[in-house]
Amino acid sequence: MSEAFVVERDFLFKDSIFEITSISVEHDEDINGSNLEGDFIISGDYRLHEISINKEDFSFKLPFTHEIRSNVNLDTINLEITDFTYELNNSDELHVHIEYVVSGEQSLIEFADEKDLDEFLQVLKEADIF
Repeated sequence: MSEAFVVERDFLFKDSIFEITSISVEHDEDINGSNLEGDFIISGDYRLHEISINKEDFSFKLPFTHEIRSNVNLDTINLEITDFTYELNNSDELHVHIEYVVSGEQSLIEFADEKDLDEFLQVLKEADIF
């Protein structure tokens, strides 16, 4: 299983800023039942004025949740960020664009319970396949 996702979001700074001097995105996730839940953490620093040498830190969290199909081994789930871009709008709004892939090993056949498996084997037997 491999599924691609895109998320975009705007974040407001408390002040108007001149430029972002550094930025990064990281992710923190955990499996909760059959869901992959976590946050993208966008952090870095910025300057308020063109002539300023002082930098201010910032950090924003962007939560995500994905339901994992029952035929995927939860121990093999992996999240990989494939693209990250940002833009500063109106000197106080950070627009982020994150593309990522959630992957994991998938079983070939999924059966809800043993009865389903028995019915499947019976159909194969009747069709003279098994």
